[in-house]
Amino acid sequence: MELNQSTNYDDEDYYEPITTRTQSLKGGGSFGFCGVFTEHGLKLGRERTEKLRRKRRRRGGEEKEEQRREEKGRKRKRTRRKEEKRKGKTKRKKEGKKEKEKKALGTLPEINPNAQPCLPTEVSAFARYFVPAFFSVVFVVGLLGNSLVLAILGQNRRSWRFADHYLFQLAVADFFLVLTLPFEAAQFIHGWTFGEFLCKLTEGLSTMNVVTNILLLTYISIERYFVVVRGTSPRFFLKRSHIYLTSASFWGMGIAFAIVDLHFRTVSYVPEAMTLVCQLGFEVQDANSWKLGLQAIFFLLGFWWPVQAMVYCYSQIFTKLHQAGLLSKHLPLRLLLVIWITFIACWCPFHCLMLVDIFQRLGHLKRHCEWEKVLDSGLLITRSLALTHCCLNPLVYAFGGVKFQREFSRIFCRRSRARRHSDSEDISQVTDWSTDHGLDYSIMM
Repeated sequence: MELNQSTNYDDEDYYEPITTRTQSLKGGGSFGFCGVFTEHGLKLGRERTEKLRRKRRRRGGEEKEEQRREEKGRKRKRTRRKEEKRKGKTKRKKEGKKEKEKKALGTLPEINPNAQPCLPTEVSAFARYFVPAFFSVVFVVGLLGNSLVLAILGQNRRSWRFADHYLFQLAVADFFLVLTLPFEAAQFIHGWTFGEFLCKLTEGLSTMNVVTNILLLTYISIERYFVVVRGTSPRFFLKRSHIYLTSASFWGMGIAFAIVDLHFRTVSYVPEAMTLVCQLGFEVQDANSWKLGLQAIFFLLGFWWPVQAMVYCYSQIFTKLHQAGLLSKHLPLRLLLVIWITFIACWCPFHCLMLVDIFQRLGHLKRHCEWEKVLDSGLLITRSLALTHCCLNPLVYAFGGVKFQREFSRIFCRRSRARRHSDSEDISQVTDWSTDHGLDYSIMM
């Protein structure tokens, strides 16, 4: 049998007719060698067919792998685009926040590169020597004087008059205010080394007691106005409910002012002073607004309105007593007037300079380095002067209060019976007269 040389044996279709022919030959063919040849060809065809199928499967697997790789690439691109979008949003938010901060701060003026910074070095050097020495004297006098007042009032609690309830609270406020002075003095020497808790506590106590002190003095003058000028019965003001309510409201207002210190006070490093300082820690964009608001509120509630009320009340009281010819006989009222004058003398310079600082922060006054140093020094000195008020009230009682002198002699000096008897007779005459005219309202004056 002659074979065709051009036949492609790798083609699967070639073996189809051979298989058919081989089956026919097996059935009735007479040529044995032809059957052997066809079996061999069929086997070879099957092998080649299997190879072709494996190739096709491999080719299909490679196509699937390629598809998987392309799908992974598309997923990576989608993930990358999402990440870029997220980063873009974050960047735009940061840029928007920076723009808001710039708008809040306003346009900053151009800085002269040749200008020198205005450093308060002279103020710091002066404060390091002046404040500790001054506060040490105030601390000793205030601690002894207010302790003496509290001891005398505590031993005569049953015989308290109206003013004694508030004079006792006044001495308590001054006593706690005196206890904060050593911490402030130490800060000017070597910085704040007592931790943040004591920073908040001492400054909060100082603010609370200053505000309460002012409100108590104001209320005493208002009570005297209603009793002496309006003729209101003193029994109304001596009711326990009235005393408790007014006292709670005054201390509550003091605590409200102290909340600012308790919340915002922090210990931070000041490069100009090269030390740690206990100060109010506001955000940069809100610092000026907070300082202006607090200064304005403290000026109005802590000085201006109380002074206006006391001026009006005492002017009306003295006019009434002068018309009745009782001015020379009213010694306790004159002592209250002295206490009020010392309050004005101590706090007025500080509040005047604070008012100047408010106008400067509002832009009504030009800022200048030398003027800044003068203002800082003035605020430092006048604030120290204002805090001396916590030790002056006991001195007023000691030098002008006849009853205070008598109680001091009775408790501490133990003078002779005759001397005490004569003093008690004089005081009893004054007390009887004052009681008859409704003017006896304290065992301290």
